[in-house]
Amino acid sequence: MKLYSYWRSSAAYRVRIAINLKHIDCTLVPVNIAPDRNENHLPEYTAKNPTGLVPTLELEDGTLLRQSLPIIEYLEKRHPATPLLPNDDIACANIMALALDIGMEIHPLNNLRVINHLKQHYNFSPNMSVEWMQHWIQTGFDAIENIIADDDYCYGNSITLADVFLMPQLYNALRWGINLTPYPRINRIHAHLSEHSAFILAHPDNQSDAVII
Repeated sequence: MKLYSYWRSSAAYRVRIAINLKHIDCTLVPVNIAPDRNENHLPEYTAKNPTGLVPTLELEDGTLLRQSLPIIEYLEKRHPATPLLPNDDIACANIMALALDIGMEIHPLNNLRVINHLKQHYNFSPNMSVEWMQHWIQTGFDAIENIIADDDYCYGNSITLADVFLMPQLYNALRWGINLTPYPRINRIHAHLSEHSAFILAHPDNQSDAVII
């Protein structure tokens, strides 16, 4: 099994966490999506994923899966140990909603290609780009802080899909200079999961393709 990944990709980061939590044997294949490299638009990669996005999961038989959520759902079904979604339908729906609050409402607005488009076509300065990032992350966090409970995890007493989605977004928040003090619940989850080996191993700074900036 191969995961085509980029060290700073939030979506790839989610899948790396899930793989680590489930102790799945998987080879990481770096794909440099930085604007000056654009390896994701080379024919050899778009043949695997025509969207030119990461992650892509290549199974042992050559089957290709894309988009972080369906990849994680596939891994959840094929590797049920360390479940990320409970059997309870209501709990499952609430956890999925939290994951999508991040994956659908925050992350797309902060995607690298969105920012690059704003810079190229709307004259976004570096300061404007940072303000854009901060605004949409804070807007999402304002809501999430009031949804999650006073626990070490986003929902209940164990790691779930919501935590897998939250931690990469927290990496982005800190990268863009967001103060987590107004978010004590989110901050507590971040501190707790930052010490977990699966999350440490998946962290962008610990990837083979990480660039020191």
